[in-house]
Amino acid sequence: MILIDEVSMMNKTVLHYIEKVIKSVHLEPELRDLPFAGKVIILSGDFKQLTPVVVGAGKAGEISASIRKSDLFKKFEHLRLTQNMRLDKNQASFAKWLDELGNGTNIIPNSDGCVQVPEETSVNNLNSLIDFCYPNNCLSDPVNRIDDIKGSSILCTTNNTTFKVNETLLDRLPGKARTFKSIDKPHTNLPWQWLWTSTLKTTPLKPSTARRPVILEFHGELLRCVNITEGTHQNKEVFIPRTKLVFGTGQYDRCEKFSRIQFPVRLAFAITINKSQGQTLQRVGLYFSGDQCFAHGQLYVAFSRVRHLGAIRILNLG
Repeated sequence: MILIDEVSMMNKTVLHYIEKVIKSVHLEPELRDLPFAGKVIILSGDFKQLTPVVVGAGKAGEISASIRKSDLFKKFEHLRLTQNMRLDKNQASFAKWLDELGNGTNIIPNSDGCVQVPEETSVNNLNSLIDFCYPNNCLSDPVNRIDDIKGSSILCTTNNTTFKVNETLLDRLPGKARTFKSIDKPHTNLPWQWLWTSTLKTTPLKPSTARRPVILEFHGELLRCVNITEGTHQNKEVFIPRTKLVFGTGQYDRCEKFSRIQFPVRLAFAITINKSQGQTLQRVGLYFSGDQCFAHGQLYVAFSRVRHLGAIRILNLG
């Protein structure tokens, strides 16, 4: 049996490839003629959430890439779940509002897809949003306040916005910042200065939290971290080495080919809404700095990360 979760974001070509691989290892003709060679495949997900990301395709292309547009999807037996198990039992009105948001039935008439969010969720500035998500001065002692931090995130629509928010949060952390410079090597005749101006600049790191692993110590070429992800590997220590990454080789990469040796970590007090899908969080801050939700299901995903309405705040500077 194969269980695949969060299939709303799954490209239908992946589903086709899974079937192709399963059939390739079965030589019996009677099995190869069956979908997935007769194996039990369970797909789960909420199609009110995010669609597959298809670079340069637009909304029509993303919908076309959905597994719902696959002939294989029609061969599955469909079971509809109607009760929101994440929300607390006393959140009936919030559950109803979320359902309307996902179905697009609470859009303000004659607006460009605007939705009236609950007034009590609004804050006036970024500092207030940060204080809500990371309360009780937990940023002053992040290593010993993991429980206050690991269940919180500030969600943004784009990576560029998360970088700005994370730098603001970095300034609140105690300790001396250390900058680890990457080793870049262009694979073309472009000057090395181009790499600095065309890619992300180095972000200083401090021994603190980076959303899931907490960096405890620097050991030259290694970062000693503890995993705070919920599950069987929670609280296990891991060592992360510098890693060689190659850019510009993909079909949709918008840069020249070059390699970079760096620590494969990034601050993640703030993450994108897309990155948050599937997570359950204790506190969520939504930060819109002129960039509103632009993809199907983004706002629905953001609001449905929490168990009750009091666990979410919004800063809308747009």
